[in-house]
Amino acid sequence: MGLLVSAETLTILGNSAGRTGYGLTVFIAGAGLIHILTAIAYGRAFTEYPGPSGEGRLIRKAFGPIPATLFPVCARVTMAVCASTGLLATAGYVFNEVFLYWFPNLGFSFCLLALLLIINLLDRRVSLCAQVVFVGVALSGLLFLSVTGLFEWANPPIAAQDQPRGWPHLPESAVAALLLFVGFDLASFTGENGRNPAPAMIAAILLAGIVFSCWAWVSAQYVPLDKLASTSIPYVSTARAILGETGRICMGIVILAGSLAAVNALLTAVSRMMGVMASEGLLPPFLAIGKNQATAGTLVLAAAVAAMMGLGMAGESILAVYVRAGVFFWLFHYGVVLASAYKTSIKPAPASAARSPVPDRLFFTLVFIPGLVAMISTLAGVLLLEMEWRPIVGTVVILLAIGLAFASFWTTFSKKKGWLRNLP
Repeated sequence: MGLLVSAETLTILGNSAGRTGYGLTVFIAGAGLIHILTAIAYGRAFTEYPGPSGEGRLIRKAFGPIPATLFPVCARVTMAVCASTGLLATAGYVFNEVFLYWFPNLGFSFCLLALLLIINLLDRRVSLCAQVVFVGVALSGLLFLSVTGLFEWANPPIAAQDQPRGWPHLPESAVAALLLFVGFDLASFTGENGRNPAPAMIAAILLAGIVFSCWAWVSAQYVPLDKLASTSIPYVSTARAILGETGRICMGIVILAGSLAAVNALLTAVSRMMGVMASEGLLPPFLAIGKNQATAGTLVLAAAVAAMMGLGMAGESILAVYVRAGVFFWLFHYGVVLASAYKTSIKPAPASAARSPVPDRLFFTLVFIPGLVAMISTLAGVLLLEMEWRPIVGTVVILLAIGLAFASFWTTFSKKKGWLRNLP
């Protein structure tokens, strides 16, 4: 749940509550249901191919090795580098503003990155234990503020609310609600080998949906909707409205813990994904060197994040464009997983899946087709509703071209070297 409790997610949630008011909870419920359909698709992948390589093998079976390399790398590696840079910069700013004003923002961001790198290099179990602590602190603080706000309804700090911004903003809020859950699939690279992660994904989506709904409701109750929709830190406005300075400090802790959780999730899961892909022949083999196929990938990702921060990218507007492009690819990747699950479901299941009954074609049609349609609609909405869509489209095209060139070259090279594993 690392990405689901990050500052970026809380910003999207607060701004959407300002546009839609209490009705945002309906969109959150619908978005959660759509992502559960995607989690079911992941369940099929790991039923047929147990282990962290299940996702990639399912896509390879359906569409070949090039898409199995292209979309995970464009989505997750882009987000691991760009989103981590922005989140660490946000954590540095919050620490400077809330706790120690004299401590350099960038210095604190580098300290957090060094801490997470050490945690990930020690052992995967250490990073997973740390993740539990980070997520637990962030969720506890958010739930504490939400429950406190709910119990104060009898005497809210503001007498009346503005009206939501109306029907024209409902599609924007619907798309935003779908973006809130992006990243739940990282559980497929953090769980135990051989265990199907689909139940954990569904549980994370349900828990996040409840927390999001409570926070959106309280935000709409305590902060004027116009202010909530326009501010870049809606979570701080809500926390201060609920508990004053105490709420501000509590939210500072939530943001720090949530940033650590999000960046740690990206480093842990994406580095392992790179290691697994390397062991399958989809990426250079040096990425598979290290404990749990993650050490080399962790160093590569951490070095890229450090370079981004050192070059001053954390404060540049182009970073937001890169993050939006990464989110676009991630949603597209969900669509590819849904399409792969549907395409492979209409064929007889292999013997390896005999121990887990595979539903019939009608079930997969009822599950995967609506999910795929929803993902395509979301991708269209991301572009149509984005005010500055041209740089995002340009970045997506450039990343797609680079990724396609690399995937085509490496697939051909890996086949010649005999590194590309055959599917069982």
